[in-house]
Amino acid sequence: MVSLGSGAEREINDFLLTRYACYLIAQNGDPRKQEIAYAQTYFAVQTRMQELNEQKKYEEKCLQSRKKLMQTEVKIEKTVYERGIKLPVEFATFKDKHIRALYGGIGIKELKKKRNIPEKRVLADFDTDVELRAKDFALAMTDHNIK
Repeated sequence: MVSLGSGAEREINDFLLTRYACYLIAQNGDPRKQEIAYAQTYFAVQTRMQELNEQKKYEEKCLQSRKKLMQTEVKIEKTVYERGIKLPVEFATFKDKHIRALYGGIGIKELKKKRNIPEKRVLADFDTDVELRAKDFALAMTDHNIK
């Protein structure tokens, strides 16, 4: 029962709404009503929090992939060193060939220029999770095949 302005009482139905139904009502309601304004603010804050959580998860995933790639790079550098690649220019050529194989013939310098990556920065620091995992897989396969 709810009280009416005249002092009378009236029975009203009570509804249980899903979160999505509440969202739709809030988004389509009149923001001049305090309850609607609060609901719109609530959903805006929740949406932003979800976006930030998803971004954090993605960045953590990239960090894990980057760490894995670094381990694989150390492993393959040891392998190719044992096979005779010892000079820095030889390592650089080896890495450039690896990048060209993954990016359709585009080398490290061209790729950095295309992606506006500073010359002194490592390309992998700007890679997506998929790129990092692809590089890791390709280097792991190369290491396996060399051995």
